[in-house]
Amino acid sequence: MMWAIVHLENIRKPCNIGVCGYNWEPCYIGTDLDVLTTHDFFLNTKTGNCEEALHCFNLKCKFNRATPESITTHNNWSDTEQKHLKKNWKNYKDGMTNYQQFADECKKAYNQDSMVSVIEIGGGWN
Repeated sequence: MMWAIVHLENIRKPCNIGVCGYNWEPCYIGTDLDVLTTHDFFLNTKTGNCEEALHCFNLKCKFNRATPESITTHNNWSDTEQKHLKKNWKNYKDGMTNYQQFADECKKAYNQDSMVSVIEIGGGWN
């Protein structure tokens, strides 16, 4: 997992986009703590066993087995957030593609230096 800390216009707090190191797709929107603590996960491409398979928002990935229930349970979401996710589940499949440009930047940075795990896009630290 690699992180892009993205500063978007007119939004005070940066958006933290997690990027899968297997297929370089956006897979997670995380907290500052996630950025500090989550950098790798287990993936066995032969068996299809991915540690994040039930929690990942890269719904187009062949290893993904996430459901609205598995994501909301794992993240301890409120009832309101759970209802919103269930209602808009199909939109998430396409919605994460809006972050693909940031995933591409992560891949580019990784190809230049494989020790990089976090990049910042669009601004400096606040």
